[in-house]
Amino acid sequence: MKKILKIWDNTAEWLCGFGSERWVHFAAGLMIAFFVALADVEIWNREGIIAFSTGFLTACFIAPLKEICDFFRGERFDMGDVFFTVLGGFFGAFMLFLTV
Repeated sequence: MKKILKIWDNTAEWLCGFGSERWVHFAAGLMIAFFVALADVEIWNREGIIAFSTGFLTACFIAPLKEICDFFRGERFDMGDVFFTVLGGFFGAFMLFLTV
């Protein structure tokens, strides 16, 4: 039991170590991929795996573009933000894939 609690504490500490901006990127990627995949299913009547791919790839494409825009505005290019946007995109597209 102590080992399970130790794993739980380490996981919670790891999750809390991310800044709130990371979770915003995760949520943005999730919403982008979900709604693109939803549009793919509802408007173009494509199958679930095609909609999943379209939603996920859209999030993968938009994530670095946003960071490039940040870079040209004088901020730094943050691969962590790209990672969290892509991760959110995966889960957003997967959520829709499970419902189709």
